[in-house]
Amino acid sequence: TIKGYMYLTGEEEKHEFTTYQIEGKAVDEDTFVGMAKFDIFEDERESGELNIELYQMCYQIHMDGKSAMEYKDVWVDDTWNLKISYTADLKSLKKYDISKYSKKNCKLDHVSISEEQVVVYSGANYGIQVFDQDGKEISTVYVDPDFGAITFPMDSETRSKLSKLKIYAFAKTEDGLERNATSSFEKGTESAAKKLSDVQITIEVE
Repeated sequence: TIKGYMYLTGEEEKHEFTTYQIEGKAVDEDTFVGMAKFDIFEDERESGELNIELYQMCYQIHMDGKSAMEYKDVWVDDTWNLKISYTADLKSLKKYDISKYSKKNCKLDHVSISEEQVVVYSGANYGIQVFDQDGKEISTVYVDPDFGAITFPMDSETRSKLSKLKIYAFAKTEDGLERNATSSFEKGTESAAKKLSDVQITIEVE
């Protein structure tokens, strides 16, 4: 887990983030080598420079004498400043407006489909599942609370075969819980999502 701020060079506004999408390992007591995924939501530049200011990191260590599944969280507070140049293939990006499907307690805006992922923009954090034309769930989700964007990573084979995208959204209850969403996530099937969801959308993918 890493926490920090991100912004593009030339922009003043910083966005605070927390990401769990980091992979790697500690090579010694002072060095961690790995990769993390950062989404630059709502930006359509073909190239730019992303600034990352990290202030906290958490990693897990195996507890001696415990089972293979027992770990201890170690939190590190420090400052790391990174500048990352990037390029984007905007020609392959597809956008679809889904705002007309919004309902009370379940606002939706649009969905973007690239070669690597599906991103559903909702303006808030709702329970959402996405499936392909064969009823196969695309992936588990990554939610960015600041942008109200829900990301579903996918591999190149899934993208090349994707002809229909089926989106199932779950409205929040008055106490903020999504009981139907939790139940549907646990089942992981399209039939459960279809039965329990509040909004159902099918998109013909170009």
